[in-house]
Amino acid sequence: MALKPYFSRLLARRSQQSYHRSTFTLPSTSALPRFSSSSLLRPNPRPRHLSLPSFLSRRSYVKPAWTPSEKDEIVFLTQSLIKRKMLAIESASTASSEVREADVENLRSEIGALSKALEEVLQAEKSHQETEEMSQTDPDPELRSLASSDLPSLLTSLEKAQAVLRDLVLSQHPSPTAHLNLAPIIIDFTPGEGGPDSCLWIANLLKIYEKEFVKEGWKWKVVNERWTTITGSAAGTFGLKECSVEVFDPKAGRRGDGEVGVYGRFKWETGVHRLQMISEADKAGRIMTSAAVVYVLPTGPLVSDDVEEDVLDMKDVRIDLLKASGPGGQHVNKTESAVRLVHLPTNITVNMQDSRSQPENKSAAIVILRSRLMDLRRQARNDAIQAQRKSSIRGTSKSDRIRTYNHQQGRVTDHRINLSVGLPSVEQGGIGLETIHMGLEERDEDDRLKDLREELEAEVD
Repeated sequence: MALKPYFSRLLARRSQQSYHRSTFTLPSTSALPRFSSSSLLRPNPRPRHLSLPSFLSRRSYVKPAWTPSEKDEIVFLTQSLIKRKMLAIESASTASSEVREADVENLRSEIGALSKALEEVLQAEKSHQETEEMSQTDPDPELRSLASSDLPSLLTSLEKAQAVLRDLVLSQHPSPTAHLNLAPIIIDFTPGEGGPDSCLWIANLLKIYEKEFVKEGWKWKVVNERWTTITGSAAGTFGLKECSVEVFDPKAGRRGDGEVGVYGRFKWETGVHRLQMISEADKAGRIMTSAAVVYVLPTGPLVSDDVEEDVLDMKDVRIDLLKASGPGGQHVNKTESAVRLVHLPTNITVNMQDSRSQPENKSAAIVILRSRLMDLRRQARNDAIQAQRKSSIRGTSKSDRIRTYNHQQGRVTDHRINLSVGLPSVEQGGIGLETIHMGLEERDEDDRLKDLREELEAEVD
């Protein structure tokens, strides 16, 4: 899958580096950063902030003009949608007067918006073509110069008109999780294959995510973590056997419906993340492969009208009080401050020992359990529409990976869209991770357009 032109143009504006799948230049291995024990123990370095707006404002960037095939596709979908709505108006005549009036009003409004947007695209395209032809063929040099100077503004107008029409068409086939774009999330980390290296990889993957949270202005806190010493490595190196992080946007209430928020951005992280680097746990310094499993859970409403539905009945939960384990002084292994919740109908288990207070551990565990149950309900509702969502994690082995972080080659490759970006840009909070997210979002939009076309063609048949 090749990068579309507007991605190349956007990245050229935002960074001096360019990332391409086929022409990626690998840096020397001596210049590559490497995770070490000291990097886990010192505070996070100040991330490099972008000079342009964050991911939440990225919709304001205008995509280049469509290719002929893209134009034909959008025009076909627009005309088919208009025909569908006109037929719906005719069928509404048999309904009750109140229903008919409301339905017809909405349908006519949608037809008007689609027709107007399509007309503006065709008119802008015609003006651009005529001006471009004049700039090349007009015998008057002054007119050719004037036409050439008008081309950039006309191209911008065309691109904006096309973006409006594309968004209108996509709104007719929204994503099943569109209403959760601004929802806060809980990110669960668990080790995959790779032994102790996978625990170390979780700790460093969390550091990568934290830089993204800081860059976007989001708040987060670790609600559950279990550390372990990496045996056979340098002294003082620790990894995470499991970890849960709660992330939210304090400005989410002021965001628009079309903006991409915490879940809209990080839903793409669900899956197996594979790391290839010189192992910290191997005394011979060999290149090892390890995996970390990331599971992103939205903690927002179950339904699109923002009505909360409590899916957790504490009568179905068994509460076990345990002694905390691990480092912690006199408190650990002496008081029953750790809490384990077992949801009996689903057998979902949550362990929490992050706090010394038993009530705090219980409250945090309930939040995670409720989020998992909400996600289970949401997954069941959307299974027929979008089976590839969280069920896309087929397993926790390295062969099930969605992304590879290769230190020796200095690249991060997302296998779902076959896109590679520079590893330093991902590790240091640059534009690497958001570039991958943009590519995945583009693929999702293309899939939705394809599904819409199949739906419209099926109606004709």
